[in-house]
Amino acid sequence: MAGSMLIRVPKAEVVIRILASMAGFTPRITHQADSLDLVQDMITIGLGVGLLPIDTPTSPGVRLLPLTGPEVTLRAFAVAHHGRLARRPLALVTDLLARRPAATTGHPPRPGTTETGD
Repeated sequence: MAGSMLIRVPKAEVVIRILASMAGFTPRITHQADSLDLVQDMITIGLGVGLLPIDTPTSPGVRLLPLTGPEVTLRAFAVAHHGRLARRPLALVTDLLARRPAATTGHPPRPGTTETGD
């Protein structure tokens, strides 16, 4: 991505800047799109490259390539008002997340954390 013209969606700018900083370069963001479909359209016509979620269905002419570095791990946290984690719907979701094996993410839990990021 270093040296490439980047297309971003507003929600991804912080992620792009952090990843670029970790990789040792300053991103050159040249275009902004308000949807991932528009990002793909702009990639297809040669306006640059962009970051897309790995499970994004791609348009013809768009290829998903894995990031080779820096290592990226998505961690999620359940945040609830004190005492509400015991409510059935939220308890079900947090229980399912806690049971999800780390192998499905491709990364083991970080030292000192559980699989849910606690």
